Amino acid sequence: MLKRQLDELEKISGYSTEHAREIILQKVEKEARSDAAALYKDIESKAKEDADKALEVLAANGEDAVVLGEVISGNDGVVFE
Repeated sequence: MLKRQLDELEKISGYSTEHAREIILQKVEKEARSDAAALYKDIESKAKEDADKALEVLAANGEDAVVLGEVISGNDGVVFE
């Protein structure tokens, strides 16, 4: 019975089972990559926001911070971007 149903679906769609499977997998992969990219951007944005807040706290307390090897002084009115 299942074989007959698969044969009928292949006939109606014009795709073999394997070809239909490949199409679905390609679409799922594309969507997963898009979701992963969006998640990466969200995480990166949140990390930048958190870092900026941390630098503001340090600056408010007159403390220096080291960012990527560069000393950023918190007591000289440096604007953090």
